[in-house]
Amino acid sequence: MSRPEFRFSPTQSLNAYAASSHQADRRAVAAESRRARRLQRDRAYDMKLAASRTPDSEHVVLRPAQMGDGAAIARLASLDDAARPTGEVLLAELDGRVVAALPLDGGPAIADPFRLTSDLVDLLRRRAGQIAKRDKRKSGWRRPLVRLGRA
Repeated sequence: MSRPEFRFSPTQSLNAYAASSHQADRRAVAAESRRARRLQRDRAYDMKLAASRTPDSEHVVLRPAQMGDGAAIARLASLDDAARPTGEVLLAELDGRVVAALPLDGGPAIADPFRLTSDLVDLLRRRAGQIAKRDKRKSGWRRPLVRLGRA
């Protein structure tokens, strides 16, 4: 912001000119401060937006294992250095890729060690608990899950 042009006249005192100049300087500093705060707020918003597009917003699917998932489960087991689960297995997919598996018979979960999967394993355990409760309530019909045999 440029300083206003002042024409010094004999009737205008030097103090009035100095006060006007000081006031113009303060306004310029305030405007720059507002611009800096706005820029900082916009950057913080952009960072929040970027953070919301990271793992939290990836497409997550919890589903029972199917016959075609044997290779994905074997890959997970080898990555996790764990035994391949047998029996009914619940899977967690992240953007279409299987990253965690939990046997419904109570065995340990296996997960991709190179991804943040602890929250997904917690979700799998909660879902397995829901399935177990449902099975206790409905001792009759149950949607069959695919049983995976040993490789």
